[in-house]
Amino acid sequence: MPTDLNFLGIGPLELMLILVLVLILFNPRDIANGARNIGRFINRLTRSENFKLIQQTSREIQNLPARLAQEAELDDLRKTGEDIKQDINTVGQQLRGATAEAVKEAKGAVADAGTTVQNNLADVENKPVEAPKSLTDPYAAWKTKGPDKPA
Repeated sequence: MPTDLNFLGIGPLELMLILVLVLILFNPRDIANGARNIGRFINRLTRSENFKLIQQTSREIQNLPARLAQEAELDDLRKTGEDIKQDINTVGQQLRGATAEAVKEAKGAVADAGTTVQNNLADVENKPVEAPKSLTDPYAAWKTKGPDKPA
């Protein structure tokens, strides 16, 4: 099982050589002060307003495709809502027209019925009223022995 110890294209022997050269060129105290200064710089950098602004902008850019897709979907929903409103208005107009026609027909039918009732009343007023035979004798139903045999 081969193990590859290369880091950024630098092998372990090359890394050791670089560390030895850094120790020779710079005093260990200078290295410690340099590391401390680099830490302070990174700390100030991460706490600065500009770095926070850069991070926020980066997040917004990363979320931009999802936000655009959501807004496009909302536009589609708005268009669908407008189409539904137009369909409802069309159906409402059709219903109003049908209702107006039904009201006209109903008024005509009521007028015809009223005329028929008036004619029938006029005919009834001209004819003498005869009492039905079954109403002349209120006890006629008790006097029968059955439906086939009257008393």
